[in-house]
Amino acid sequence: MYTRNTIHILFAALAALLSGCHFNSSRENASGDKADAMLVTGKFYELMKNNRAEEATKLFSKKVLESENGSKLTHVFSKTLSECGEIIGDSLIACQSMVVEGTDPRSEYLMAYYVKRSIRPTTETFSMTKENDSIKIVGYKVNMDLMGEP
Repeated sequence: MYTRNTIHILFAALAALLSGCHFNSSRENASGDKADAMLVTGKFYELMKNNRAEEATKLFSKKVLESENGSKLTHVFSKTLSECGEIIGDSLIACQSMVVEGTDPRSEYLMAYYVKRSIRPTTETFSMTKENDSIKIVGYKVNMDLMGEP
């Protein structure tokens, strides 16, 4: 039979082992996660269509806005507008999401859009992450076809 001290030692060892463990569950590409991310990109395109680029920057993570890249955002917006034209429409062409819940939670999203513009189309990619229960843009990339000049 186990002595009382042996049982206490076993429970202490088990508690130490469990306290060092991380319990997480994850899901990928869930339709609800896609819908949540599309709310952010939808708001972005709504603001950009209405020439409210300054407001669109509020959809970006504070880390981005405080970095060197944050100061380049309005330049990217104006350069895209002058080179490619105004947004006529956008359509989602790719979406990936990874949501981890538990002791080490994180939510990451990657969305790519084909954007029809008045001069030439673009493909625009958003990297997003959840910060304090709000999805924020952490990366924005615009690809344009300059070889196919109009």
